[in-house]
This record gives sequence, structure tokens and C-alpha cells, in this order.
Amino acid sequence: MWKTLYKPLPKNDFDSNEPLSKDDLPLEQVTTEPNRISRCLPSLQQTFNVVAIVYVVLSLPTVFSFLRNQRAQVYSPVNPLITYERQPLHEDHEVLEHKGFVGHPNDTESHWRDLLEPMNFKATEEELRKANINIDDKVVRVSGGGYVGVLSVYHELHCLEALRRSTLRSHYYPGMTDAGLDHDDRVLEHLTHCIEYVRRTIMCHADVSVYTAVWIADSHEKPNKDLISGGERECVSWDAIDKWSRSRALQKKVYKVKPGPFEKALHPSESDVL
Repeated sequence: MWKTLYKPLPKNDFDSNEPLSKDDLPLEQVTTEPNRISRCLPSLQQTFNVVAIVYVVLSLPTVFSFLRNQRAQVYSPVNPLITYERQPLHEDHEVLEHKGFVGHPNDTESHWRDLLEPMNFKATEEELRKANINIDDKVVRVSGGGYVGVLSVYHELHCLEALRRSTLRSHYYPGMTDAGLDHDDRVLEHLTHCIEYVRRTIMCHADVSVYTAVWIADSHEKPNKDLISGGERECVSWDAIDKWSRSRALQKKVYKVKPGPFEKALHPSESDVL
């Protein structure tokens, strides 16, 4: 009789490892599961907000430092053309000689002359005013309208050229003795001005790339050490500046400089002077 009334259920109904579907779950378990997730969401949101606030607070010093170091770009008509490139910090003497600026004056003179050829450009009144230059009757005007303009880099190169010529005085000033050159007040004033200008420029545009020293001879010989580096430095691409300067250059025998307020009385034919 008991065998007839008791019929065991299939084993798989209770002992199966298969997950139960929602239809198989008790009603109270189905309804409470979403509520549990809903209760967790505010907690997760609060945690995220706290982390975001901490991140922003910790980032503020970096942001302020970045903004502090940002500066308005000094005006130049060449600014839109400026690009940068990587160049070797150190180059061998043979490479420098090939570029034409190292060696005997007979071999380098033409390169220096070509480099400085577009030193003076024809500037407009607007360009000078944007450069914070007060235009009065002392500012040098040129024929055909406009003014003499000089990019600072050419002023620096001009000073370097003056120092180069002074160093090679036996070649460039063969008729002048060292004593005569040294005691010429105008020459001394110009050269010391150039030295100071180059010093200020070097420190203004401080290149902080790294060299190291190497031995090139016995310690009792002179020279016995040299500086080398395998690193690079970031430089302005010169070609764009050179091309712009040549397109605006005040060419000799084309433009004339108008006389200034300190000129003596001129004849009508001398209204313009070179």
C-alpha cells in the first residue's frame, strides 16, 4: 500500500545543477532582486562622485602650473609660418665645414653674406604698431611707402658677424693694426654691444640640452677635452624665416632710405638717400 501512495519524484527535479529560471523561483525572491540592485545604485554613484572630486582636486596644482606658464606670443609678422624641427645637438667639424660657416674666410664669406642679405625688410605701419613701436619722424622710412624692419634674429646674426670679422681682423682689416682697432672707441662700443646682445639672447632662449666632456688628448696638452652629445634639440625651421625675409627684403638699388629729422639741408635731387 505504501509503495502505491509514495512515488519519489525524479532526481533531477531537486538535485540538478542547472540554474532555476525566474519562473521556478519563489515569488518573494523574484521581486526582491531588482530592489537590491536599486539600493546599490546610489552607493555606486556616490563613490564615483567622491573619486571624481578627489581627482579634480589633485589635478588643480598641475592645471594652475600649466596656465601660469602659458604666455601670450610676442607679435611678429612671421609667427604664422613658424614650425619646429629636431636637430642634432652636436655635429662633427667636417659636417660643420660642409655647411659653409666654419673654415677660412675665403670659403665662408659668401655664406655669411647670403645669410644676412635679407636682414632689412619693408615693414608696414600696422606691423610696427603691432610690435609696440611708436611711429614718429625718427623712424626710418623708405621710398615707395613703408619703414625699415628687422627681425631680431638678424640683429643677432649681424652682431655675431661683427664679432667674427673682429676675430679675423688680419683678413678683413689688413691695414689696421691691433692697437688701432682696439683703441677705436666706435669699434669697441659696437663689439661690446654685440657681445652683450648675444649674451642676453643666449640666456633668453636658453637651450638646456645636455652635453658631456670627453678626452681628446693627454691631460697636459691643450686642448685636451671636448664637448659631445648624441642628443637633439628643438629648433625653429629656418627655411620658412629665410623665404619670408627674402620676399620682403629691402633690396639695394631698388629701395632708398628717406632722410630723417637730423639731416642737413638737402638739394632737391637729394630728397632720397641710400
